Amino acid sequence: MTRSEESSTEPQHPSEPLGATDPRDLTLPLYGATFAQAVSRYLRSYARFSGRASRSEYWWGALAYTLALLLCGVFVAVAGDGTLGGLALTLAGIVILGGAIPNWALLVRRLHDANLSGWMSLLTLLPYVAVVFGILPSKPLGQRFDRRRVTPDPMAEDSAPGWDAIDAAFARLYPGLGDVAPHFGRTDARLPGQGIWGITAYPNTTAPQPHWHLVT
Repeated sequence: MTRSEESSTEPQHPSEPLGATDPRDLTLPLYGATFAQAVSRYLRSYARFSGRASRSEYWWGALAYTLALLLCGVFVAVAGDGTLGGLALTLAGIVILGGAIPNWALLVRRLHDANLSGWMSLLTLLPYVAVVFGILPSKPLGQRFDRRRVTPDPMAEDSAPGWDAIDAAFARLYPGLGDVAPHFGRTDARLPGQGIWGITAYPNTTAPQPHWHLVT
């Protein structure tokens, strides 16, 4: 095998990472996201640790959370003691605790976009590490963290080579039954994104009836 043939068999990766074209698409990162788009995606991806997040998504989301904390701080300072002060402290606690999961998930997705493991987010316990992670460039290889998309199965139809001959043999074994004869091919006992080959034996009737599968 020549060097050119060897290189053609290696996995090919695009020069630029694949991003979403629709801001509502959460399966891919949105590069160049606006503040409103980033905040919307931040809230809708509340506890989603899979996939990727662009730098704009990360920094706009971090800014939105920081502004929320500042508003809570102002509310607590103005409210003072008493019932209103207790309400302000409760609200601040809700914002702080409620933002823990989405912020962690956002950081994990940002690491994925840089082709790094989400477990590295634990390093943010050290000072300034989160800032470094936030400015890391996006890498095409980070697409390995995206959710797997089911691709069409070329064997989805009962047209694979050899099945026609088997069907003809069954037709000879069951003369006069026509289309209701047992049929060898893909059964409807499917797994997500997969199919199972086997024998489907239909009752001797053209009306819709339950049927059984002998899966091989």
